[in-house]
Amino acid sequence: LYFDHEKALARALDLLAQGARLLDIGGESTRPAPDSLPVGEAEEQRRVLPVLRRLHELRGKLAAERGGIALEAGELSGVSVPDAAVTAELSGQLGAPGTEAAPLESSVPIGGAGSAGRVDGSGSISGAYTYDAPYAEEMQAVHPADLLLSVDSWRAGTAVAALEAGADVVNDVAGTAFDPVMVEVLASYKPGYILGHCPEAPAVMQNAPHYDDVVEDLYAYFSTQVEMLVRHGLPENRIMLDPCFGFGKNLTHNLDLMRGLGRILGLGLPVCVALSRKTLIGNLLDLPAGPRRDMPTQVLSALLLERGGLLH
Repeated sequence: LYFDHEKALARALDLLAQGARLLDIGGESTRPAPDSLPVGEAEEQRRVLPVLRRLHELRGKLAAERGGIALEAGELSGVSVPDAAVTAELSGQLGAPGTEAAPLESSVPIGGAGSAGRVDGSGSISGAYTYDAPYAEEMQAVHPADLLLSVDSWRAGTAVAALEAGADVVNDVAGTAFDPVMVEVLASYKPGYILGHCPEAPAVMQNAPHYDDVVEDLYAYFSTQVEMLVRHGLPENRIMLDPCFGFGKNLTHNLDLMRGLGRILGLGLPVCVALSRKTLIGNLLDLPAGPRRDMPTQVLSALLLERGGLLH
């Protein structure tokens, strides 16, 4: 968790050097209460937009250095999904403006298809475009067309501001449910869209989650939402699905979803899976929050990757 923009950008460069190719940048925690503090739209944008702009500038510089064309916001909207989608999160969350929380190690497996690891260092930066040793050499492996920028927000206003700042993807945990205006934004900008599932606001989502059949319920939900988004003008090939393990789901629901991932994949769209250090791992193995959950995260992620999920 980073509240200093320069340190957040340094973290992004570190993650890129380690193999991440989609950086998901968020400004508000969606963790269950009491571990989350909601922020307003203005504060969310204050946290997110400077980092997005700098990363977009860096991508343009990489393109110029290699004789390519600097990509404008939105040109990477068609999300191309490799064998293993590798993403990383940078979140400015859970703290007062201008303060820095303790760094949170990257919560995503990284590397080639089927590999898993955790990034826990930070790089250093100076100036608007530079990246310092020891990452300069590694950064040469980053092709600008391979670098996608995602904003993690359910707010339509933040999505618009982020897309104008150079974001390619909107990661919406609520799947437009928390802000219906998001549908208009998606239809207009046609970005990549990670369609999440969270039945209630984070503050109450874990109070008493209930499903008749969690796999079939989510299958129906995704089917309905995808049809609605396409009808409003968002191309289907812009959409990825995220069942959002741990969001309005108890341990039984989460395990059922893991077993039933193939059913969700049957919709024919990429399905993201994000498990790292989540409470479900703690409940399953009686492990406290923290690094002891890393190995189970990697094992479960590898299993879901093998079943066709994309690491997120």
